[in-house]
Amino acid sequence: MSLEFDIRRSIILSNYIKYWGMPEFRRIMSKDEENVELYTFPGELIQRYATVGLSACTMSNSKQCNTELFLAIPTYILDEQSEL
Repeated sequence: MSLEFDIRRSIILSNYIKYWGMPEFRRIMSKDEENVELYTFPGELIQRYATVGLSACTMSNSKQCNTELFLAIPTYILDEQSEL
């Protein structure tokens, strides 16, 4: 991983942590020279998932993605899924 990625991660992740606390889980995905990290932030009512690094990835049309993804799922939905 490069210094540029480390700086990008620090800036993005610091804002996530500021509002949601420390992440519970991190998964690192790599393809070629590009890295994307997926973080899970637990909560009482909402479980949050957010990427770091996706914004620096190059899409199939050779353009930079320029965005990160965020997904919030109510915990009651996760609880129902775990009972199946």
